[in-house]
Amino acid sequence: MDKNQQERNEINSDLEPLINKKSQELKLYWYRWYILLQFALFSLLQTWASSMWSPIVKSVEASLNFTQHDFDLLADWGVIGVMCFIPVNMWMLVKYGMRVAVLSGMFCVFLGCGIKCLPLPTDQLKYAIHAGQILNGIGGSPVLSAPTYISNTWFPASERVFATGAMMMLGNLGGTTGYMLGPYLVEQPNNSSGLNGTSNVEAMVKEIKTYLYINFGFVFVVFFMMLTFFP
Repeated sequence: MDKNQQERNEINSDLEPLINKKSQELKLYWYRWYILLQFALFSLLQTWASSMWSPIVKSVEASLNFTQHDFDLLADWGVIGVMCFIPVNMWMLVKYGMRVAVLSGMFCVFLGCGIKCLPLPTDQLKYAIHAGQILNGIGGSPVLSAPTYISNTWFPASERVFATGAMMMLGNLGGTTGYMLGPYLVEQPNNSSGLNGTSNVEAMVKEIKTYLYINFGFVFVVFFMMLTFFP
């Protein structure tokens, strides 16, 4: 074999795929769809918790004495948390695997939503809400870093586009959930009795807390699902 032929063979070997379909078969497990469902619900709940305040701004402003500065911070905590902690989460994915990286994010969301449900006086609830949003922002790191890792690990090439798209779509749907449920569960200030009418304010505070309880209830269920079975 001459030198040119040997060089061509080396080039052709470099162009071969990393996984030879003829020599290696990917073993599929039915519960990959359950893993997909868990992560998709996690993404939905995390984005729902991040965007739940914008649709009820007037109610929160009237009942909890939030200012525009507070609303700006509530919107920023999610971005700040992801920017600061997504490198850490990507390192955890590589170092410790999917379960540790994703469950740590879900635990932050669980803890953040739980803090917002503490039975605190109205004047102190503001600080609990900010703390909860910070934790929720940190917990959003796996929502961006893990979908392609999950689809590449558990799904064959023919299903990876669907798996990744489903996880990302459910995450975006979480923002829509906040805009649908928020105005439905929390009434707007009653202008006829004044912005700070006592009865109207008490009703809005109660409805906001109920809204937080509902959000935390869903988070608790999904966190329990992932805690019992998420590889």
